Amino acid sequence: MSAVVKKRLILGAGVLATVGAVSTLTAGVTFGLFSASATPQANTFTTGTVTLSQDASGACAVTNAVPGDSGTCTLSVTYTGSASAFIGLDTATSGSLAATGGIVFAIHDQVGTTYPSSTTNLYVGTETGTTVNTFTVDWTLPATADNTFESTSATLTLAVHAVQSANNGSTSACSVGVVCPTIKSWS
Repeated sequence: MSAVVKKRLILGAGVLATVGAVSTLTAGVTFGLFSASATPQANTFTTGTVTLSQDASGACAVTNAVPGDSGTCTLSVTYTGSASAFIGLDTATSGSLAATGGIVFAIHDQVGTTYPSSTTNLYVGTETGTTVNTFTVDWTLPATADNTFESTSATLTLAVHAVQSANNGSTSACSVGVVCPTIKSWS
């Protein structure tokens, strides 16, 4: 290959490289895009709470009761949750002293609503913020109780519970002190 042909090939390659570089630069500038972005916004999600605290300082511990005795015990429960909640009461009696003719329990709250002594999920109310519910138990061992109740015992259990009220049914047709069938779930 002659020196002239080699020079022409090198010169041709240089021209092609220059044209390619200019074309690339021109294409980049010709197809430029504008863009923008918004400032990111933080989204925060926090759940509510359903919380009960209990003061059982007035709970009953009765011993040596005899026919004709009576007394009163109190249980206070405070709702402190941040979410609106249904409050429920479970009551249960057990023991041979609780049989017919034995000890009698009367349960009522601070506004006078009475509650039966052996039922679950009794509707107490719908609470928001800090609310105190007080349950009083009046007990009587009738003067007519005979020797069949001697050396026997009974237990009355009160259990207060709460469950969120949002998305859990309606209490519009419910009464305080009875089971509310329109509450979807107590757990």
